[in-house]
Amino acid sequence: MPTAEEGTPTALTSGDDGVAIEPAGAPVSETHLSEVSVAEVSVAEVPVPAPPVPERRRHVLTAHDDERADDWYWLADRDDPGVLRHLRAENAYAEQV
Repeated sequence: MPTAEEGTPTALTSGDDGVAIEPAGAPVSETHLSEVSVAEVSVAEVPVPAPPVPERRRHVLTAHDDERADDWYWLADRDDPGVLRHLRAENAYAEQV
């Protein structure tokens, strides 16, 4: 890496365009922060719908004298109408975002 003084890294250029590349770990300068466009900032203000949250149904699994609770075990039951409702709600959410 080129240095201005021994042990002091300088900016590198990326080639023909002359864009400066700062070394890894370099502090962010105020000029970088001022270059953020208004479009990037306003994206955060767009309301995002809340994802569907499945209900918890406690189910205890026992194997080798060890018990483990799985609140989402019921989601594996394809015949449960609640599973289908939840999957439809997840699909609708995915289409919105």
